[in-house]
Amino acid sequence: MSAFYLLLPHPVAAYFRYMSMAVQLAMPNVLKSGGRTDTMANRSTSPRSLNYSRNVLLALTAGILLSISASATPITLNAGVLPQPANAGDGTIQAWLIQAINNYNSVHGSTLSTASVGAHPDVKVNQAASAPAGYPTFGANTLSITLPANLNEYLVLHWGGKGGGVYQAFDLSTIPEGSDTFTAPGKNGLSFYSFYGESAPVPEPGTLAMLGSGMLGLAGVLRRKLKA
Repeated sequence: MSAFYLLLPHPVAAYFRYMSMAVQLAMPNVLKSGGRTDTMANRSTSPRSLNYSRNVLLALTAGILLSISASATPITLNAGVLPQPANAGDGTIQAWLIQAINNYNSVHGSTLSTASVGAHPDVKVNQAASAPAGYPTFGANTLSITLPANLNEYLVLHWGGKGGGVYQAFDLSTIPEGSDTFTAPGKNGLSFYSFYGESAPVPEPGTLAMLGSGMLGLAGVLRRKLKA
């Protein structure tokens, strides 16, 4: 089963892991109590059994919600780990972003893909330049910008300034939102933003719907078991 998890996007894999753990916890074959062994049938719908199952469900819900919260985008990929790129050339930024993703995977045990990080960004918008439909333009001294967060997988921002400015890299593919607002880390305005990848694979509504259906299914199984 562990190999199966590796094929799933991070939040989906986490969901199935929590579900598997919950089933194992909520439906033990035997329960030691007071020096004797009670089977599931003997326990029936006792208050202790109901409280135990309720606590397991609460723990499951909390675990999944924490996993979703921890995976919510945008995820900063280069938080103090990488040096800044030497220049803003497309090839330099490509290599830097791939290194940022690989470093993030190594540190966090995630499996973010670099396949969509091509030699040129899918969308790049410079200061005071035109932008494709659905992407905003921006002027000089822009210190905050709201960008679409569910159309692409990765985002690179460059905040200009002396000494090369500041580059930031973000993952947008894990539980994406419709849009996100990005703020300058200092006093320098936005120079350009670049998007890589054409779509985000796991929309948040789908993840939440899966969470709800899984919880209802587990609750139903527990209810039947306890009434048996």
